[in-house]
Amino acid sequence: MLELKIAITLIEQGNNFVLQQRDNAKHKGAAGMIGCFGGQLEGQETSQEAALRELTEETSLKPNIDELERIGKLEVNSDKDEATVRVKVDAFRLMVDDNVRIEAVDGSLVVLPTEQAASYVPQMTPATQALFKEFIFKE
Repeated sequence: MLELKIAITLIEQGNNFVLQQRDNAKHKGAAGMIGCFGGQLEGQETSQEAALRELTEETSLKPNIDELERIGKLEVNSDKDEATVRVKVDAFRLMVDDNVRIEAVDGSLVVLPTEQAASYVPQMTPATQALFKEFIFKE
């Protein structure tokens, strides 16, 4: 089974989680699902560098690398190019001030009030589901 290394970032803004509704492009994996912003590591970049790069590619945000807080590591099965893949995930958190406007450059923005997030878990990507179940709901 193909193995991928990805970095994802959960954006928190006030009492909301800011996520991405993924495009329906099957080659991207987890097509059409709700997930954190993120993607595969490229070259020799660290997971934190990948998380930062993906945030700047997929959103209007331009954070500094030291603003990313590591949440933890996960492993999940997902899909890519319509095949099952094993995904090793390094998850981060970015806290954003309420007055900052966030736009999605890739996919569309999904803003979930923290108290409603649990009801959206079935619609989330495998990595984002695991992140919420393993780290967010246990806090």
